[in-house]
Amino acid sequence: MEFKNAYKGIKLLFGAEAMVIIATVLSLLSAVFVVIGNGLEMSAAILALVTMIGFVASGILSFVGYYKAAKDEHHFFIAFIIVVLGIVASVLSYAVKNETVTALCDSLQPFFNQLTSIFAILGLSALSQAKGHQKNIQFGKSLLTIVLIIVVISLALNIVSRFVDLSAMVAGILVAAAGVLSIVSYIMYLIYLKKVEIMLR
Repeated sequence: MEFKNAYKGIKLLFGAEAMVIIATVLSLLSAVFVVIGNGLEMSAAILALVTMIGFVASGILSFVGYYKAAKDEHHFFIAFIIVVLGIVASVLSYAVKNETVTALCDSLQPFFNQLTSIFAILGLSALSQAKGHQKNIQFGKSLLTIVLIIVVISLALNIVSRFVDLSAMVAGILVAAAGVLSIVSYIMYLIYLKKVEIMLR
């Protein structure tokens, strides 16, 4: 069975993530130029503009990528709906001049991002399952496990910190662990996108 739409969508999603990485590097470079000064302010401003364009373009590519992939695999459709909800929440956050609404919309964004990642991984796993690609299936299970651990740590920190005063050391260790796992999971996600893209060619 061929998944032409999923292939095109996943290719766009990988391109979007690559663009995010490039934009992030440019953003850091822009910040360095600002700190250094010495006539580099104009270069920093240009880099900042290119960075902004990069992030916007990445968002558009992701949006289209999920939409295309959703035509072949239902997990991507759910991810697409969550992306739309995230966009609506962002618009409300800026458009509605109400602190409660803004705080609620802002607090939902990480939740939407995590859900999008989970359903994207489930979509990649389902495609691997349909193709009978065991290595990709196992890779997806490992990646999903790491993402779920990150979600649990994040939820635990948010819930426990409301009722218990965690020591700075304990909180720091949990945050550091979540940070390291986030970097690992992001790298694995990029690899998984490329693996499934190659599988669908």
